[in-house]
Formats: sequence, structure tokens, C-alpha cells
Amino acid sequence: MVWFASRRVARSCVTACTTDTIESAVHALAYDGVGCVVVLDVGKPVGMFTKRDALEAWLEAVPLDALCGSVANKTVITASPSMTRDEAAAIMMRHHVHHVCVTDGEGAFIGVCSSYDIARECGREACLPFWNEFMERVNVRARPSAPA
Repeated sequence: MVWFASRRVARSCVTACTTDTIESAVHALAYDGVGCVVVLDVGKPVGMFTKRDALEAWLEAVPLDALCGSVANKTVITASPSMTRDEAAAIMMRHHVHHVCVTDGEGAFIGVCSSYDIARECGREACLPFWNEFMERVNVRARPSAPA
């Protein structure tokens, strides 16, 4: 079964341009409830800015007005929309990543698939007795609101 076509890829996906600042990317990580910000250049993924990148930039005293494209991880692992869930999981395992960019045949960005997306689907498939309660708690947990 083609998994990406049957599921909503990237329910909560945040992107940035190569010219956006680290501050805006960190804000998205903190307040938009995402694990990565995909850095795009002309509609194609050229980097992934994660919480780890934010921490490394902070430790290296990179100014917040620096470009997120300059500190984002340039290794972008991609998946095809025709892949199955298990194929996407295998790619993540092979490359030791938690997010893959789903791109079309020309490399244009379609969305993001995370290890959390795969774990959620595996839990549903296994019909674990606590799964619905767990997902309900995860989905309704309060997120901090953005600063005024």
C-alpha cells in the first residue's frame, strides 16, 4: 500500500527560506509544535533546521539574526510519495534521522514525515489497548502560546 498517498503527510509542517533568520526558525520550533523546520530554496528542500541545530547555534554564540540556511543541516533525506510506511521507516533508520522530506519526481517539496508519524501508525495498526487514550493525551496537551 502506498502510505503517503493514503495519509496526510506533514499535518503540521513549517518551512523557511534560506534568507529567514535563526530567530524565526527557533520561534517555530518552540511555538508551532514541530520538530524541524524545512529550509527551502525555490520550492526545493536544501536544509533541515532542528532543535539540535538551534542548540548548536546557541552554544557557538551564532547571532539570532544570522540566516537559518547557514546553520541548518544541509543533508536532506528524501522520500518518494509512492513509498510505503515501512520503506520510509527504513530510510530513517539507515540515515539515523527523525524526519524525511517527501518530494516529487522533480525534487519539489511536498511535506515531511517524522518518526512520530510512523510510530503513531504502527500503534494504530497494532490496536494497543492504551493507544487511543495515549494519542488523545498527546493531541490535547497544552502548548505555550507565542510571546506577545
